[in-house]
Amino acid sequence: MSIRSLDSVINIYWNNPACLQKAVDKTLRKTSSDWELQGKGKLLFEQYSMFEGEGLDEKLMAEISGKGLEADIVISTDMKLFYSRDYLLGQTQIFEDTRPWVPLKEDYHQAVHPQGIFQPVLFVPLLIIKNKETAKDSLTVSSWQELLLPKIRKDVALSDYTKPAGKAILDTLSYLYGRTDVEEAKNYFMIFNSPAAVFDAVDRGKASYGIVPLLFASGSGRMGQVEKVWPREGVITVISYLAVKKSANPHLCEALLKSVLSPEMQDFYARRGCMFPVHPQIEPNSELREKQPALLFPSWEFILNSTEERK
Repeated sequence: MSIRSLDSVINIYWNNPACLQKAVDKTLRKTSSDWELQGKGKLLFEQYSMFEGEGLDEKLMAEISGKGLEADIVISTDMKLFYSRDYLLGQTQIFEDTRPWVPLKEDYHQAVHPQGIFQPVLFVPLLIIKNKETAKDSLTVSSWQELLLPKIRKDVALSDYTKPAGKAILDTLSYLYGRTDVEEAKNYFMIFNSPAAVFDAVDRGKASYGIVPLLFASGSGRMGQVEKVWPREGVITVISYLAVKKSANPHLCEALLKSVLSPEMQDFYARRGCMFPVHPQIEPNSELREKQPALLFPSWEFILNSTEERK
């Protein structure tokens, strides 16, 4: 990495699932304190919520269209920040190839940007839930493609398309089955502002099917009617990506490896968040180990071709 003054301030923008917030906040504060004691600089971090105040997308857009990106590190599950040239994909020249030092299981290399500048740090699995009672009146759904059928699509609930889960669902379904069918089904899907609201809609029978992160799919709901459906293709996946500026402090790699990329934090992602860790030493929770679902997400070729088509 390029050398810059060791008394510099390193800015981290973090936007990830709320269930990780306290643990990440704690470990980053500890790392920041250690850094200052060692005279390596100051580590500052800003956490952004999808539901309160200014979103990270708005923050990045304002900086990119102004004086330039102020963050040294961006970590987010909002995949549009990495898939759109309006955001970080249009700033590729300023980012570091982190492949040499970010721990990553061999199976996950296909998720890395071709130049190594956007690196996955965790995978959030999404799956289908159903209302056992109301779903009896429709086709038995066992795949993502069946959710696009005219008989089913108007009875499917998912998160707002501006949210990470909703965006990942549309992008991945378009990648798997083509944009035409997905755009048609999109006109019929029931949209809610959060995974919790999607679960509640299925629990109450307002929708027979829903798409939520695995963390939200546990339990049968207040009405006792919710049941998981593990699609035969695998689980649609929200990827939390990491991007690091070339001009960042040379000790940054060490700081990240001791904090958000450490085996301890990766184990926390797996246990508390029901997520797939990327660290080679850490396994997912017992349910994911048992199911061993394929991870579904658009290829970088698909994403880059899509951005070219939209120019």
